[in-house]
Amino acid sequence: MRMTFALFYVSLISEFGLGRGETALGYFLTWLLILGFGPLAGSLYDRFGPGLVVSAGGILLGSSLALTGLAQNLWQYYLSFGVLGAAGIAFIMVPTTAAVSRRFPRSRGTAISIISAGASSSALIFYLLITWLIAILIWRTTFEIYGLIVVLRIVPLTLLAFRKPFLVADSASRDTGIPPSPSPVSKPTLVTESSIAPDHALGEAMHTVQLWAVFIMWGLGVIGYQIMTTQQVAHALDRGFDATTIALMFSLAGGLTTAESLIRGALSDR
Repeated sequence: MRMTFALFYVSLISEFGLGRGETALGYFLTWLLILGFGPLAGSLYDRFGPGLVVSAGGILLGSSLALTGLAQNLWQYYLSFGVLGAAGIAFIMVPTTAAVSRRFPRSRGTAISIISAGASSSALIFYLLITWLIAILIWRTTFEIYGLIVVLRIVPLTLLAFRKPFLVADSASRDTGIPPSPSPVSKPTLVTESSIAPDHALGEAMHTVQLWAVFIMWGLGVIGYQIMTTQQVAHALDRGFDATTIALMFSLAGGLTTAESLIRGALSDR
């Protein structure tokens, strides 16, 4: 959703007749409001596990896209894409990352990089698909189709991915990722993700320099960069590039990012 927003951005500028800054604010809200919805998603994950929360996120995100296609004025666009979209993204991103990182402690970097590669590799398909749909339909209908695709893809795959609780034998297996050999003394116990005690309590983590350093790094680096990329399609059109060429270049970038994600994950584990 966020990676392909730049393709809708030009249509939104034309539709609402506003400046680029005002139009881009809806996209910015999806990042800003994750500051609020992210902790909520994490709290619900701790209580209910990833399956229910991520499924709800898929429904929220799909609804966000469909309602954006129906928006008739700026505040409706801000509410549907910015607010509802932020909730959907947070409910998908936070529990999925947490569940996978805890499931694969010895290869956490690689596991998370596969998630990142999934996101960037989707750009290979969706940049071209959305460019084509906007060209043959209108941007509103494309948003509605996109929302339907999101719901039909995320909810079933979530239920498939998190259909069983994880089998954890004891604390040693959680630390190493290798379950010990069964013995009469230590038998595996079936537990859910939410029952595994965290390494640090939330209060302790809030007082560490490391947590806030990552917070600032993510905000200035990742979010700042993503907001800037919103303007790239409009800028390229201003410079005379056609929509097909722009879509191909973004798809190429997605493919390169996929490869980079997998390499980065392997390096982080080493």
